[in-house]
Amino acid sequence: MKSNLYSVYDVKVCFFFPPFAKTNDYDALRAYHHLKSQSGSDFSRFPKDYQLYHIGEFNDEIGLVSGQVPPRLIQDVYGAQPDNLGEHV
Repeated sequence: MKSNLYSVYDVKVCFFFPPFAKTNDYDALRAYHHLKSQSGSDFSRFPKDYQLYHIGEFNDEIGLVSGQVPPRLIQDVYGAQPDNLGEHV
């Protein structure tokens, strides 16, 4: 089965956090919003510093990770979502 890989990008420090696997873009957005709702976390204190990206896929049947080049923006710092959200699902 394939899982989608996502990462949060810090626009101020210019790096991607370690990836996490979710079923689809909407599942990833739910996890991302949960991170941003945790009071006291950097995600909640500086929400405009982060963006959510789809960065690839993981196939657990053969152990293969494939990258999304370039990473595909899921949600920008202002909460806007591109028109192609969920296209690959």
